[in-house]
Amino acid sequence: MKKQQRLWIGGLAIVIFLGLWEAAMPLGWVKVADISRPTLVVKAFVELTRTGDIFHHLFVSLKEFFLGFALSLVVGVPLGVLLGRYRTPFLFLDPLLMAIYTTPRVAMMPLLVVAFGVGFGATVAVVFLGAVFPILVNTAVGVREIDRVWIRAVESFGGTEWNIFTKVLLPGSVPPIVTGIRLGVGRGILGMVVGEMYAATEGIGQQIALYGNSFAVSELMALIVVVSLLGFVFVSLIRLVEDRLRYRRMETEV
Repeated sequence: MKKQQRLWIGGLAIVIFLGLWEAAMPLGWVKVADISRPTLVVKAFVELTRTGDIFHHLFVSLKEFFLGFALSLVVGVPLGVLLGRYRTPFLFLDPLLMAIYTTPRVAMMPLLVVAFGVGFGATVAVVFLGAVFPILVNTAVGVREIDRVWIRAVESFGGTEWNIFTKVLLPGSVPPIVTGIRLGVGRGILGMVVGEMYAATEGIGQQIALYGNSFAVSELMALIVVVSLLGFVFVSLIRLVEDRLRYRRMETEV
């Protein structure tokens, strides 16, 4: 599907959704106190930006997200290459990693608060735990799927293990790594919000919890939209990188 088609079809879906949302209350489908209305949400957002309070919380959330996500890249990519390349470390670490991966982040919050304290440290840890596993798993799968002929070719010319990593494994697994990064962004943003809701005194997630507990639905929806837009922008940027890599690979094959 062409980019223009994707844009106008996606834009049409958003317009229809907003129109139905705005008409839901006048038509008696729902109460305004339940889901608010787009016009009221926009009004609430304008008020939040007028006071400037939202920018401080957004800045705090972005710091936590970028630090946690950077740590997930530093750990996830090398560890994924290691587990994809060598079977023994994979068999040794796989049960532990899967146990951590399947444990709900909310259940781990008390432990993370004890370990890192309330606020910044605990939220960064939740972002890291959310983002690192998609990156790690996709990297490992990408390394395993590389044709072993390339590895044997490097070895036959006297290449070292470092040459194999830098010349074959990392370049060959770039597309799966980027896919893992895209998936990790969504998990990281989810971790950011969850961490701030349960163990922070500032940030967008903390504000979502605050307005949710006070039943300020319009403000709550405005902040949810902000988080959604952040995720959409980040994922769209990474998807552009994916499309570019796919296009370059097709050109190389041709």
